[in-house]
Amino acid sequence: MFKYIFTFQSLTGAQRGLRILSRAGIAGDIVRQHRSIAKTGCGYGIRVSERWYSPAREALKRAGASYQMIYSVDGAGNYRQVEP
Repeated sequence: MFKYIFTFQSLTGAQRGLRILSRAGIAGDIVRQHRSIAKTGCGYGIRVSERWYSPAREALKRAGASYQMIYSVDGAGNYRQVEP
């Protein structure tokens, strides 16, 4: 089962995104970006399960949240960019 990470430049941005998802009834949690996907130093992301990927993407877009990228993470911990 895949997990998805919406990356943000700052902890504040990720916290805002998580509040948006919470209000939409979508489960997620804030995580530090893995060094293989962090563009500049230490970024943060919101991790959601495969079940919540599409609803989370739509909720964040509707609210104008400024996530940077979306990555999928497989069970072995491999990251793949889903969209810029």
